[in-house]
Amino acid sequence: MNIAWMRRIDYWIGVPVIKVLRLFARQPESLRGDFVPSKVPQRVVCAKFIGLGSVVLALPLLKALKQEGAQVGFWTFKGQASLLEQCGWVDRVFVIEPTLRNFIPSLIRSLRAVRAFRTPAFIDLESTANFSAILSFLSGAQIRVGFISAKPIRESLFTHRVSLTPERHMVENHLTMGVSLGLPLTNDASLPQPPADWVSSAQSRRTIIINVNASDLSWHRLWPESSLVELCSRLIEKTSATLVFPGAPGERPRVQLVVNLLLAAGIPSHRIENLAGKTTLKGLTGLLSESNLVISVDSGIMHLAAWVGVPVLGLFGPETTSLFAPWSKKGHALSAKLPCSPCLTVAADKITFCRDNQCMKLLTANAVLQKCLQILGRDHVEIVS
Repeated sequence: MNIAWMRRIDYWIGVPVIKVLRLFARQPESLRGDFVPSKVPQRVVCAKFIGLGSVVLALPLLKALKQEGAQVGFWTFKGQASLLEQCGWVDRVFVIEPTLRNFIPSLIRSLRAVRAFRTPAFIDLESTANFSAILSFLSGAQIRVGFISAKPIRESLFTHRVSLTPERHMVENHLTMGVSLGLPLTNDASLPQPPADWVSSAQSRRTIIINVNASDLSWHRLWPESSLVELCSRLIEKTSATLVFPGAPGERPRVQLVVNLLLAAGIPSHRIENLAGKTTLKGLTGLLSESNLVISVDSGIMHLAAWVGVPVLGLFGPETTSLFAPWSKKGHALSAKLPCSPCLTVAADKITFCRDNQCMKLLTANAVLQKCLQILGRDHVEIVS
């Protein structure tokens, strides 16, 4: 199922289901909840279904829960399962397959497994989805924590509500949810180290990784091909690096389009490498860890680069930079800062009426190049000529 169909189903089926379920959900007098546990419950289930990058941003919360002695379960779609199973901070992963054939059977199986987990607490990491709010109630958890995000119908199923605010990064918003379960306010907000076998110990290959694709959540995040070609041509002139283009199998056509345009512009083929569809998630993190710099639009690859600790530059337009900028000491964000940005906000359910993403088109290749050279110089990378 694509994102558009998921949204339709989530609204037309989700809203009526919640209206029925909330007849059986006791409403607390305080949005903070009628009580806050003195210590973290022994078992906690978190749920986040869409966005590999969003799962990365939840890792500090998962680490904090584990360090307080909780068994952590995570409910998600299949695409995020391998990261969660191997990150070291999750005990059980409950997987739903978002396909027409397997959705209902996998939903029933995972619901049974969550009920058998007997969790007293549920944290809904989705911002606006009715689906995850419904699952929080069906899980049987007595404590259900969710975001206040201008969705009062879904919020009626939660016992503890946490304000989702752009004044705090998403990592910090996640950790604030844990406070409702007894986590201290002073938790370490840094991303935990990735598994040792997910990062490379090899010396850098003098590469700059450029991610040209965003998820199918919104095409508005994409940077124009003309800007990409101009930036890449200038990087070839200014550095001795090889430009590597990653991506999922379905993203290979756009990557190949950019590569073809670069070849047509006279860029030597040995300075360009198209790896879209050729790496596993583990292989991708290893590739990122070897790079001198990662340039990416707002996407999962951008957050993976921050996780492995390499310099990363995120290109932002329609999304909220303060919420989703790369969460790392070597993370940087660049935006044209138009008055209409951000438009893909949580309050608007990540839906915009824009048909011309000027916020990305007006982010010039020269501005990005200067920022890249500044980052490379600051980190004493010896590829700048």
